[in-house]
Amino acid sequence: PIIKLTNSAILTSGFENLSSENTQNAFTSTLKISDISSFTLRSAINKIDFFHFSNLKKHFPHLKSINEFLADENYLGKIIWSIYSDIEKPLISEYQKRKAVMDVLEWIKKGVLKNDCDYEGTKEFYPIPLKTRLEDKTLKVKPKPNANGLKKYEKPFDVMHVDWYVYDENYGTSEEMDFVLFLNAQIENLNKKFEDIRLIRNEKAFWLYSFRENGQRFEPDFILLLTTKNENKALLQVFIEPKGEHLRLGDAWKENFLLSLHEATVCKKNIGLLVDCEDIKIFGLPFYNHQRENEFLEDWKTAFLEK
Repeated sequence: PIIKLTNSAILTSGFENLSSENTQNAFTSTLKISDISSFTLRSAINKIDFFHFSNLKKHFPHLKSINEFLADENYLGKIIWSIYSDIEKPLISEYQKRKAVMDVLEWIKKGVLKNDCDYEGTKEFYPIPLKTRLEDKTLKVKPKPNANGLKKYEKPFDVMHVDWYVYDENYGTSEEMDFVLFLNAQIENLNKKFEDIRLIRNEKAFWLYSFRENGQRFEPDFILLLTTKNENKALLQVFIEPKGEHLRLGDAWKENFLLSLHEATVCKKNIGLLVDCEDIKIFGLPFYNHQRENEFLEDWKTAFLEK
């Protein structure tokens, strides 16, 4: 965090990025949270209801006391402010220190709430008519490759000419477009086992809550629906997420969640009013990545072609 002082008056306090013009003639110093009196720290934290101990315990269950929250390095103890001033040794008043602490606390509050989960993912899936989720969409997309769509991609493909792609165009990432091309190459083999094939691009139409990662919300890019040709018809509902190589590690929990979906409750005949199938099978595949397409193909064959 930053504190900027001019004529011994505080101008800014928080996480602003100060330009070199604002700092080139300034004296720099630091202020550690351990240098601030406990009275000032307590005064700051008591001003924000979110930081009452009873509420902090909900978000930090191992926390033992307010003092630990303020002083321990696992919590606020490592905070150091960068100070820019027009004098070499600025005198920072207790009021200014309290304001600086409150600004940091507000920033922390936003971060905690952003990552807070009020949902718990369950293993029960309920049928919802597609017509309640699919509709025309107006999208804002990045210039390349998204804005040109799949028709003008480096490997052009017009989804209007196939009956298995639900929307009129794909404005996804290059990995998402490559997956559509991958599926098109697999359609002939899929048609031997399935009589109805539909690929839906998830444009904020649905989301899942993990039952393995504290209910974290996840919006898979695609849902693939397949109806078997055999006498005891089954509907396969498959969640698929194309992912660039640079994002694989950071989103590993999503892949683990997809691979755990087979643990979900299997829907049986009691939903026959909506789907004319003996059962519905719900599962996910590993991340699709164009550079690892051969690896993905092996999982694809195991899931759809070898059973």
